[in-house]
Amino acid sequence: MKKITTSVFYTLFFGTVAAWGQLPAMTPDTLDIEWLDEIIVSSSQLEEKAPVTLQTIGKDDIKYYLGGRTYPEMMRNIGGVYATSESGSYGDAKINIRGFKQENFTVLLNGIPLSGFRSGSLFWNNWLGLSDATFRVQLQKGIGGSMLAANSMGGTINIVTQPAAQTGGGEATFGLTDYGCYNLRLSISTGKMKHGWALSFVGSRTWGDGYVDATPVQAWGYFFNLQKTLHPRHSLSFTLFGSPERHGQRSQKLSDEEVRTRGKKYNKNWGEYNGKIYNVSENFYHKPYFSATHFFTVSDKLFLSNTVYFSIGSGGGKWNESAGKKITTYQNAGGQIDWAAVIADNVNNTDEIVLPGGGTATGYAKNILSDYLAGHIWAGGKSSLDVALSEQLRLSTGLHYQYFYSWQNERITDLLGGTFWYEDYGKNALAGWAGRSPIKKVGDYIRLHNGDRDQHLSVYSQLDYTAGRIQAFAGITGMVTAYQHWDKYNYTANYYSDRKLSAGGNLKAGISFHPARRHLFFLNGGYYSRAPYSSVYFASNTNDITHQVKNEKNYMVETGYKWNCDAIQLTISGYYNYWMNKALLSDPYKPLDEGQIRYMVTGLDAQHIGLEASYTQQVMKWLSLSAFVSAGDWRWKNNVKATVYDPYTSLPVDTLQLYTDGLFVGDAPQTQMGITVTVTLFNQLALRAECRYNDRMYANFDPATRTYAADHSQSYRIPASWVGDVHIHFPFKVGHLATVLFFTCNNLFDTLYIERGDDGATHDLASFRGFWNTGRTVSVGGRIQF
Repeated sequence: MKKITTSVFYTLFFGTVAAWGQLPAMTPDTLDIEWLDEIIVSSSQLEEKAPVTLQTIGKDDIKYYLGGRTYPEMMRNIGGVYATSESGSYGDAKINIRGFKQENFTVLLNGIPLSGFRSGSLFWNNWLGLSDATFRVQLQKGIGGSMLAANSMGGTINIVTQPAAQTGGGEATFGLTDYGCYNLRLSISTGKMKHGWALSFVGSRTWGDGYVDATPVQAWGYFFNLQKTLHPRHSLSFTLFGSPERHGQRSQKLSDEEVRTRGKKYNKNWGEYNGKIYNVSENFYHKPYFSATHFFTVSDKLFLSNTVYFSIGSGGGKWNESAGKKITTYQNAGGQIDWAAVIADNVNNTDEIVLPGGGTATGYAKNILSDYLAGHIWAGGKSSLDVALSEQLRLSTGLHYQYFYSWQNERITDLLGGTFWYEDYGKNALAGWAGRSPIKKVGDYIRLHNGDRDQHLSVYSQLDYTAGRIQAFAGITGMVTAYQHWDKYNYTANYYSDRKLSAGGNLKAGISFHPARRHLFFLNGGYYSRAPYSSVYFASNTNDITHQVKNEKNYMVETGYKWNCDAIQLTISGYYNYWMNKALLSDPYKPLDEGQIRYMVTGLDAQHIGLEASYTQQVMKWLSLSAFVSAGDWRWKNNVKATVYDPYTSLPVDTLQLYTDGLFVGDAPQTQMGITVTVTLFNQLALRAECRYNDRMYANFDPATRTYAADHSQSYRIPASWVGDVHIHFPFKVGHLATVLFFTCNNLFDTLYIERGDDGATHDLASFRGFWNTGRTVSVGGRIQF
């Protein structure tokens, strides 16, 4: 009893909640490294018989899908999922699930939420080394399996990192693409050593050119996992990984004419000067992540797990500021930035400005380069208690605490021939001049200096019932978040805002029924009440708290059928989501350019309905098939108003009536089909061919642009597209060493199609601006195990 009391106190003290996972029945004798692997992998991972729609991508499939692709694109062959490169530059990516953007589904890392506090989004280019550390990815659509998934409207992506291997050995991999990007990867495992220790390490290096013009990449990746069996009842697991990186980007969307005349690789963000390439858009970041987990088997009916984690993110991106004509509008005949003209305008500028003290100055820069810097401290803990109440009933309960502190500012890096930059505090800052000098040189900070300090607590309980042909669950989660904003640009004293407390929660339940061994019917449903993000409460980007905003609410129900007949698996499902009080904020992160406005839309409702089917079959020993089809109907359901904020003072200045009722939700195809065929010859040579079809995709659009009652036109409907990929893996032996040569050809037929983009004023191709797909690319390489 004393041990149990101590352990419960330990759990609560560290403030640490494992999400719903099926833990095996345990005795003290089973707690070794092998069992520890199972616990780590099972974090928020569901079994196929669970009453939800899910798909698991194992380690072997990950090696197929990531050849020259971004991390989310490994999920591109799942119905209802649209995963693409964001702009064609290395590592930048976007993913939608059932029409919901990324801020409306949850990404978990070993059961811990990764989504940001400010807007719910996740920047995949800050996690470039994650693919090297990934053991398994499970996509759970709809309500998902984690009680910590506060924003799981579309679903939950749970990423499980590699546990320490049971046997010693290693693996070396080298790959390259036809456009000049190289990757080197080394993994080493000790296996289970004396005194119960096991260590795994993965290191990687990526360098070279990106597919898009002027987007080179330089990145390192590292991953450590250390496991220790302390006692038959106690084990520890430590994980550390990160990926310092720098890569060029393409931030400006293209027109159809630009793509036809200059090609898919065209990038307006760069130009040559003095024989060197200068790109005004570049990302650099490093986000090391550390976690420590303690597993404690109290008895064969009681299990505790505790995790603490910590991460510091630091980096940013290249930026630029303009006092008049923007840098990217200085174009030469080739459509690239004319840096000589930019610098000449700065050097020859004789315009006079009046200083706040009454004097004058000349020689200010009309255009400058800067670094937009951002970082955060992210720490927390989760704890879970798993109790077998009976042979049929199991209780999981726990809590999760998270602390988040962020900062962002902008620093001048190059005056481009100018003498100084004129920072107009009187126009841009709420505090006005406040004794601050407007004369800014290289290394000085401008435009903004702010951040957030947030704390979040979730508490949950869930019951799982299994008896005969029935499996069911029901759970409830309560959560509270304290938001606080700080700002040293708009304020010279009292930098911190008042705290804003916000509460939410969710209810979810599901049941599956096996009328016969190979058949399963399931039904699930949920209700979410999600508190607005920090960007909504501080929509003005100052310390003023936005009032009269409500929790977003989502009602979900899904039903389906699964058939598992040895070599054949079939899943058919239908879903219904009604989403209420959606809030949208434009440009929540960046300072506004000249002429831009910031707006916030509240009260939007949307309805997402759809049908999905997936099929896999091992036709013969050497032949397997998989296919999927999905059809959705996703629409905005009401007309609302938007608040407009002044671009300089950030104060609300106007409201707009918006007409969005009946418009299709954009940014993802509402019809999808795909098929994958894998052929294995001579018991070793594997050939995999994939084909995907996307249709009924509408361009993304800003609801704030729909201000005319007579304009009922849908946003531009992007043409349908087919695309095919081919993968070849050839394993063989070099002496006693297992070796694999691999080949991937993405977009085999060099199809030209639009991946993503924004609607224009006329809702047609002429006014559309976006990013087209990458052309045919090839990646090759080899892997050797030792």
